[in-house]
Amino acid sequence: MELYHDLVQQFATEQSLRIGWLDAVVNLTKELERNLFHNDRFVINVDTKWTTHAEPLSVDPTIRQSWHEAKWTDGLYLLAIAKDPALKTIRDLTGEQGAALCEDMRDQLRHAAMSVYGVPASQLRIMFHYHPQFYRLHAHCVRVHSLNPGSEVERAHLLTTVANNLRMKEDYYQQCTLSYKVRLGERLHRLLDAAGRGVVK
Repeated sequence: MELYHDLVQQFATEQSLRIGWLDAVVNLTKELERNLFHNDRFVINVDTKWTTHAEPLSVDPTIRQSWHEAKWTDGLYLLAIAKDPALKTIRDLTGEQGAALCEDMRDQLRHAAMSVYGVPASQLRIMFHYHPQFYRLHAHCVRVHSLNPGSEVERAHLLTTVANNLRMKEDYYQQCTLSYKVRLGERLHRLLDAAGRGVVK
């Protein structure tokens, strides 16, 4: 936790200032064709990594109806992205408010997967990554059988588990040690290496 406060927190804050394009996404002025749901706290979009998705993306309900249980839904990949820029990672979630956000994201991702693609909750893995690819809190929703680097135990944090932890201790993610892998040569790795910290927390 000391390492987080001394080094990683500042890194996350700096990185969060470099993703202004996300404001356009969460405000529905960009990638609108990918949007499946939005409220005042987050949006749900089809992830650009879902390359097998049928084209064109459409809000037309008759077109979406044809997507139900299609073979290509095996590659399902949705994102729920927080609108609040102060929420960079799970470290910024606290108490009941954070727990409720986790559960709302989880429930709306489940609903989108079922209503748009016919994929039930029992077939979904819904998780945060720590560290994330970009520093605006976002949840990943994939098929439970999907094997990708973000599903590893040292990176994936299930939304249900995060919510439970926040209800047990409201500042859980400000106090706990989180272990994770970083890619050799990327900026965070270089910062940690320069600090001489062999154990990443």
